[in-house]
Amino acid sequence: IITKFIYKTPTIYVIHSFEKNITFNAYKWLNTWLYKNKTMVGVSSDITNHFKKLYGLNNVSTIHNALDIETVNKEALDLEIYNTVEDPYVIYFGRIDNLSKNLKLLLEAYKNSKLPSNGIKLLILGSGPDSDELKDFANELEISNQVIFKNQLKNPFPLVKKALFTILTSHFEGFPLVLLESLSLGTPVISVDSKSGPDEIINHEQNGLLIENYNVKALSEAMNSFIFDKELYATCKDNAKGSVQQFSMDEIAKKWQSLLNEI
Repeated sequence: IITKFIYKTPTIYVIHSFEKNITFNAYKWLNTWLYKNKTMVGVSSDITNHFKKLYGLNNVSTIHNALDIETVNKEALDLEIYNTVEDPYVIYFGRIDNLSKNLKLLLEAYKNSKLPSNGIKLLILGSGPDSDELKDFANELEISNQVIFKNQLKNPFPLVKKALFTILTSHFEGFPLVLLESLSLGTPVISVDSKSGPDEIINHEQNGLLIENYNVKALSEAMNSFIFDKELYATCKDNAKGSVQQFSMDEIAKKWQSLLNEI
């Protein structure tokens, strides 16, 4: 409302999440009135198409989140952080919030996989409101000795680079940078097909695995595949870095410049 009536310069509204309760107000008519003819950018194609249809937006386009690949790879060389966790392990890194990240699904799938019995641990790296609850849940599943909880690090990248693969189990996303960051370090990814973003980053069985959401069995089998199907894992690892070049700062900056030139 402030930008509509007070700002005299053009304003670009960026939609960062597929979850409308986070992104927009509760009144459909008000959202349509406010944004119908405004310049808007969705950080994923799913976001753009969903809200364009929902609110009748006339001027919305997609510009993905950008990744500073050079900086991520430089920070990953910190050996002091690299040596804080013994391998082999797989990793989740991000906010410890089960409401959005669905980390209980991750713990259940890990429990049902063959990773624990093969000495491969699960590293959960991050901070958030549900840390204690998830530690208790790991105890209930009798996997607390195989799950490592480590507080958020300013620089998680050495541990991501060292991991066998990264896992994402979110209920919803916008355009998850953790997948881009992992792939840029040559670490393959497994993600549930949540809205939105993973299906625009992962080329199934080429740089990672895209799995049906809320399916414990499918997720645990995907974990097993990356451990026991050496050819599949090697393919995804070899393709990981190259698959995210399109999301580099330089490439995404060109799209922003094009949009600014139009305005």
